[in-house]
Amino acid sequence: MPGPVWSLAAWDLAMFCLKLLAVVSIVRRDEVLNGLGWMVAFWGVSALAVLLLGRRLTAWSLHVMVALNIMMTCVAAVLVPNDVRAISNLMLLPIAAVYVATWFSRRQMWAYLIFITGASLAVLVVHGIGATVDLTAMWIVMTVSSIGIAVFINILVSHLSEQATIDPLTGLQNRAGLAGLAEEYSRRGGGGRPRTVAVIDLDGFKVVNDQFGHEAGDDVLRQVAEAMRLHLRPYDVISRVGGDEFVLLLMRTAADQSELVVERLIQALPIPASFGIADWPDGSSVGEAIARADVRMYESKAARRLDPGHEPVGSS
Repeated sequence: MPGPVWSLAAWDLAMFCLKLLAVVSIVRRDEVLNGLGWMVAFWGVSALAVLLLGRRLTAWSLHVMVALNIMMTCVAAVLVPNDVRAISNLMLLPIAAVYVATWFSRRQMWAYLIFITGASLAVLVVHGIGATVDLTAMWIVMTVSSIGIAVFINILVSHLSEQATIDPLTGLQNRAGLAGLAEEYSRRGGGGRPRTVAVIDLDGFKVVNDQFGHEAGDDVLRQVAEAMRLHLRPYDVISRVGGDEFVLLLMRTAADQSELVVERLIQALPIPASFGIADWPDGSSVGEAIARADVRMYESKAARRLDPGHEPVGSS
């Protein structure tokens, strides 16, 4: 189960347990629940739904559930009868800040932090907590601390993710980075638009290393990576998955269009290359598409060996 999904389930389960304990405590004191029963039901159902959906939980539905969690935490703070309990409920919002800092981009994280700050401020106004200096100061400390912790975690996660998913020589995605992005695109879906996978293998790269040394080979790989960045779009995925093997995820592009794009790219490379292309339809594994493209790439490479004048063709 992807990290954003299982951690959301853990968050929901933690809130379910906390609210259930609050309900039990209130019932024992013969106090009014003030809607807490509905809170327990919400987080219980939410946790169950996340666990059942698992990998099928799409990116947009994940955002919806995170936003609902934040809103319901603030609603729980509004429903309690006194200011101290309201602040106690708001003290659970740093969980949301840590979650969005860990799993979302920096821009999305800031959008959520603004939302969290605004929602908690609304609770402050509704309860009139601003009239109490100590509680207002507590809210300010909580908000500033949440933002600081979230920014630190987001920077740390981004740094560690870059180290784990970026090829240090070329700056392209490595195999792990490709797998992570492919999983994200699979969850998001193509919306019915075509997607293709291209596998590119450099011809004669071993000869470059043997004749001119590994530094010359490294320089060739860097030139190849730069050419790929120049000839492909920002939202296409470029990865180096082996010594001289590259995998491209070409978004919003049909196989025949991809073939033209890759042929132009091959001509811009500093070394000859063979390629294969395969469709990557919605609901299918990117691994299967890569395997099909890999077979076609080797067919193209074999044809080039038999006929040196053969043009590289990687049809789908």
